[in-house]
Amino acid sequence: MNRLRYSRLYRHRHMGAHTHSRISSWMQLHFRMMAQFGQPAGLLLTCLIEFQFCPFVTHMFRLIEFIMADDSECTAVKLKSKQEEVFEVEKEVACRSITVKNMVEDTGLDAPVPLPMVDSKILIKVIEYCKYHHRAEAEALPEDDKSVWDKDFVRVDDETLFNLILAANYLDIKSLLDLTCKTVADEIKGKTPEEIR
Repeated sequence: MNRLRYSRLYRHRHMGAHTHSRISSWMQLHFRMMAQFGQPAGLLLTCLIEFQFCPFVTHMFRLIEFIMADDSECTAVKLKSKQEEVFEVEKEVACRSITVKNMVEDTGLDAPVPLPMVDSKILIKVIEYCKYHHRAEAEALPEDDKSVWDKDFVRVDDETLFNLILAANYLDIKSLLDLTCKTVADEIKGKTPEEIR
């Protein structure tokens, strides 16, 4: 169940050019599945190659290849704001919101995810936050760098900050909710009720 198995298949004297081409593509698919899903998936694919001339298996291979095809459109989520503006966002970025993640799992990626409680202006800010922190995690940026960025991000007027809190709560983005609530707490610390009003 390795490259030697495929070598034996290639050496089979009765195989034509078309069969060689099919085996080559299946070999590539085998190693892609091994890399992405681990050894069990690769072994399953290898076993199925033994029945390569079965129409059902051929159809199954086509389905697997379609599912695993690199299609950037399939990894984008469309978010629809209160004003019905649609923003296209990478799936990994959008799904930092538990609310969006659950909706995508329930309904798929074809239709826009409706967010009737979030204004376009605030949704743009939320997307900016999610994009930065997704990249920060991917690049393992230092915590100090992220803290500086966060402080600058919440340097907004009171109305925007309040709406960010509501959006973070609605979208279930815990880190953004913690950040915005802490910002409000820091602003009112040491102030009298009259000053807060």
